[in-house]
Amino acid sequence: LNRPLLALAPMAGITDSAMRQICREHGADVVYSEMASATALFYKPEKTLKLIKFNKKECPYIVQLFGNDPTHFAKATGIITNKVRPDGIDINFGCPAKKVFGHGSGAALMPQKELARKIISSVCDNTKLPVSLKIRAGLKDMTALHFIKNIKDLPFSAVMVHGRTYEGSFSGEVNFKIVQDLKKLIPDKIVLANGGITTPEQALKILEDYPLLDGLGIARGVLGKPYLFAQIKD
Repeated sequence: LNRPLLALAPMAGITDSAMRQICREHGADVVYSEMASATALFYKPEKTLKLIKFNKKECPYIVQLFGNDPTHFAKATGIITNKVRPDGIDINFGCPAKKVFGHGSGAALMPQKELARKIISSVCDNTKLPVSLKIRAGLKDMTALHFIKNIKDLPFSAVMVHGRTYEGSFSGEVNFKIVQDLKKLIPDKIVLANGGITTPEQALKILEDYPLLDGLGIARGVLGKPYLFAQIKD
């Protein structure tokens, strides 16, 4: 795919098949599913498989998993690889929602170095699909840079970084410099910046100010205006 990449970032309850198709029609290069539970796929996969089914018009299409048990991730990865057959699998290390964070998933995993490594390895070891990560700028003393240093030897292909910390949730200051600094640590992997991007002018400035970035992940900025992808490209 041409750079810069413009991706529809995952949003629970929003980035369903219809939303993904609309965004692809309006210029999104890659689209992500809603968050799918690795634990649900481990125990009762039928409902979750309906959640992540897709139309070929959506491709390239990435399924995003969340959870906190490497064993669940391993089985879920096999199910997705063999039954869903998307273009890649993403692991959520960035969700700040209370019901996700409170169960030790999403952003709560960032400070847990060994567990994070086990989860990433369990996914990479059970698929030949590209594996990507969704993280935040930081959580308490664990910055995105520290997180990547801990796992950069693992065979993931891409990372999307929300430029706000966990504490900043969805309204705090967005730090795109840390995303570019992270790219320097993993120059051979795709790095996308995400967070608070709502206008084409803003997107252009980010790409001009941080030229090492491979592209942008856009979420709430396209609600009601999926044509934002096309505007950025124009």
